Amino acid sequence: MSRLHLVLVPTHPDGAGGLAFVGSAQRYFGIVLLAYSFALSGVAAERVVYDKVPLSELALPIALYVILAVLVVLAPLAVFAPMLIKTKQRGLLQYGTLGTEYTFAFHKKWIVSSGTAEDSLLGAGDIQSLADLGNSFGFIEKMTALPIKRRTLIHLAPAFLIPMAPLLLTVMPFKEVVKLLYKLVM
Repeated sequence: MSRLHLVLVPTHPDGAGGLAFVGSAQRYFGIVLLAYSFALSGVAAERVVYDKVPLSELALPIALYVILAVLVVLAPLAVFAPMLIKTKQRGLLQYGTLGTEYTFAFHKKWIVSSGTAEDSLLGAGDIQSLADLGNSFGFIEKMTALPIKRRTLIHLAPAFLIPMAPLLLTVMPFKEVVKLLYKLVM
């Protein structure tokens, strides 16, 4: 994968050089995570109900499962990280240089010399170009090392939360569990 000659654009609005579509496929692993989460939840429920093990003792294994499962789902995307990091660094350098040159010329034209008699700030494209350049630089700064969006992670969250919710009923009233789940999802 690292030898692919991908043409990544640092200013791509997806924040991943144009590769965010690759990461969106990871949300389909949610069904696999859901199945594993139900199995883990069943084992944990058996331990809590029949073996009288406090739920707090199972917090660490459950947390480790969640971390490991997220890593397993996201690890394949790590092959793109070097390319995305290099694209971001190159973009910051190139757009930083362009920004320096443009803002210097803008400052010289509109601030130092105050424009010429025939130049009018109204209707001039200079300010819009300066704003566009700033937006482009902002896109590059927000570029991520993994081609995955927050909404993909939000799609995966219920695969962990839904199966574990009944476990909370062993230590909390139903109404409190619903409030907690609502806060986590929203």
